[in-house]
Amino acid sequence: MSLKVTIAAPFYHAAKAAMSKSELIYYYAFDRKWMDRESVEVLLRRGVDAELITIEDDMFVPTFDVASVPVPIGFRPSSSVLAASDPFEVLLDRISVGRTHEDVIAEMNAFIADEWYGTITVQAAILCIASKYGVLFSDVLEGLEQQMLG
Repeated sequence: MSLKVTIAAPFYHAAKAAMSKSELIYYYAFDRKWMDRESVEVLLRRGVDAELITIEDDMFVPTFDVASVPVPIGFRPSSSVLAASDPFEVLLDRISVGRTHEDVIAEMNAFIADEWYGTITVQAAILCIASKYGVLFSDVLEGLEQQMLG
């Protein structure tokens, strides 16, 4: 939730539907002094990866209703908003748009048991489910591979 609030904050405070990269850098790094410029880049990349913002004509646009996300007075994001997420969880979140995590996990478990007789890993199965629904996963592929091997 903190990532969503952090992404929502500049749009909420500026009452804008879209903002440029320089506006966002100014807000996070200079106006609020929450992070440095490089951290803002990481934050924006995480927001895009989490499908909280999109880029349209060089403008960042939230994919959710900013007014529905309360930004508490005195809010300051923790450093966890910049931390890399578990690739399995990231992909599960992407697949779960429009359905619950439990439904996707149940489908994945049925896929493992019925189609592969329990011979593939959950990481491989989640990739198959993502492919079935047309969910992009190239950015988490390396992390999932390391989970399987490690």
